[in-house]
Amino acid sequence: MNVLLLVVAGMTQASIMNSPVIGLAQRAITDSSPPSMRWSFEDLNGQAGPPTGWTDWNVLFIADTTQAQEIFEYSDAYYKRLDIHRKASYAMLPLFLLQYVAGEQLLTKGRFAPGWAKTAHPPLAYAVGGLFLVNTVTGAWNLAESARDPNGRTRRTLHTLMMFAADVGFVFTGILAPSTNSIEQRLAVGDTSWTPHKYVAVGSMGIAAASWLLMVLWNG
Repeated sequence: MNVLLLVVAGMTQASIMNSPVIGLAQRAITDSSPPSMRWSFEDLNGQAGPPTGWTDWNVLFIADTTQAQEIFEYSDAYYKRLDIHRKASYAMLPLFLLQYVAGEQLLTKGRFAPGWAKTAHPPLAYAVGGLFLVNTVTGAWNLAESARDPNGRTRRTLHTLMMFAADVGFVFTGILAPSTNSIEQRLAVGDTSWTPHKYVAVGSMGIAAASWLLMVLWNG
């Protein structure tokens, strides 16, 4: 419990009693306060008085029943991992955009896709995988260190669950990747619809982007 000591000088008891703060102060006093803190403005109105030695002042103790926010200390390594985690996350959306555009070229044009798409798609996939490996390790490590800290726990937990779901999705994205022959067979019959590979890839990107946005917009 926090205790606020309000000392008012140069005001008469009557002026204090008529002050707008009286109602707020009286509501803040609770029966659960220690005996030395159970007197309020009413006590200054002649029923009691401030402690000995404070006769030249008007004194009020207000018991604050709100729970003070606990402060937790984190290791230097925690902040180093957090810095890596944040900087790596900035590359996520550009990688998603490039990978989507390259993949779309391959799925809709097959062997006639531009050379840059054929060249870029595999390295981009590895880059996304590497990014999520780094951020999964740093994020999980920091989550473990912050387990006892209730401040921001809901935010951290939601972010972690969403990113783990994206991790699983990207693993299945790789497993479901169609071969060049299967793409050509689909295009031969005019089938340009979304493949399971594309559905899972875009879904995983969406979950990861939403999780990143949650951390950016939700402060606390």
